[in-house]
Amino acid sequence: MSRRSYLTVLIPAHRKALTRLLLSSHVLGVEVLRWSERYRPYIPRDWRLWRFCRVTVEDEPHALLVCAAAPGLTSL
Repeated sequence: MSRRSYLTVLIPAHRKALTRLLLSSHVLGVEVLRWSERYRPYIPRDWRLWRFCRVTVEDEPHALLVCAAAPGLTSL
């Protein structure tokens, strides 16, 4: 067993954000809209569009690697 590389990130907020992405505990639509809440029904995956470009599903790969509508995210 070895120490995971994401645990060596120095800034605590960045380390927490990266860990949340890895554990699917983030606030992207692909996870948040999966579950129905008291006043919000279940939303099908195809309807969970990315809030910046409205082209594809709001998921981790699109948000961090692909989307041209959010250059601040993809340049990280």
